[in-house]
Amino acid sequence: MYKSKSIIASVVVITYNHKLFIQKALDSVLMQKTNFDYEIVIGDDCSTDGTMEIIDGYAKKYSSKIRVLKSEINLGATPNFSRTFKACRGKYIAVLEGDDYWIQDNKLQLQIDLMESHDDFSLCFTNRNIVDENKNEIKENTIPENLRTTLTYKSILTGVCPPMQTLVIRSKFLDDQFYDNLPKVYNGDIFISSFLSTKGKVGFLNLTTAVYRINANGVYSKENYFNRLSFKLNTYNILKNTLKKKYHVYLEKAEVVILQRMFVLLLLKGNILGHFRIAVKLLSHDIRTADYSLLRAFKLLFLKGLNPFKQVTD
Repeated sequence: MYKSKSIIASVVVITYNHKLFIQKALDSVLMQKTNFDYEIVIGDDCSTDGTMEIIDGYAKKYSSKIRVLKSEINLGATPNFSRTFKACRGKYIAVLEGDDYWIQDNKLQLQIDLMESHDDFSLCFTNRNIVDENKNEIKENTIPENLRTTLTYKSILTGVCPPMQTLVIRSKFLDDQFYDNLPKVYNGDIFISSFLSTKGKVGFLNLTTAVYRINANGVYSKENYFNRLSFKLNTYNILKNTLKKKYHVYLEKAEVVILQRMFVLLLLKGNILGHFRIAVKLLSHDIRTADYSLLRAFKLLFLKGLNPFKQVTD
């Protein structure tokens, strides 16, 4: 049993114009059954749709459990994450965005029990489902079978990204280097998991505990696919500037996959100069590493030509 007066877990809830969803998110956290104390730290990024009125009602009703960080200006997703993480007092931090929700009332208890029994874990994750704005199920249990196990930095840095709404992380690893660089990236989920994976193993709890909601008005959902790839590439570049050189070889593998997809998309867009620049980058990588990334990019382009409806991500 944990000491009753110590906060073992902080649940970070990030919100921005989540009026239609925030109640479901908060209720899913408040339903948690634990034998330890936890707090809910809500970081609202200057919502303008009435989200704050709902949050204020919850904060008043659960004043001993909920703390709210408000903003006078829109900070952006990752700067908002950064300041909300900083405000947490728990040994562990669980993450939930305001348009997602949890579906197991013992999620926190089970994941923190897992972390407590494995000192070598820097974070852990679970399976999840995906729904649309109307709760219509899109996909169940999105974690592939081969990834439902304890992972190391080699898997995470090469492109495996545990679902953000399922994460529980060990807060002692969130140092100045983490806080200095998180606000610079667009893909907070990639950065957080990648950074933490270099501090310890990544545990997996074989349970579906959360739901990711595809929100058409979400910051990420509104971006086209090419822009998303560009943002990811920038995130990996910042990770290379953040992490030690021994990790760069794995980050480069993730970058190559992104460049190969951009190689195809730029040609389809008719951007010959951009297509050529990507080809040069892939060729340079191949010369340095004896890889065949450019050849694989041409193969992807050929497959796209054979089947125009085939997704470039396949």
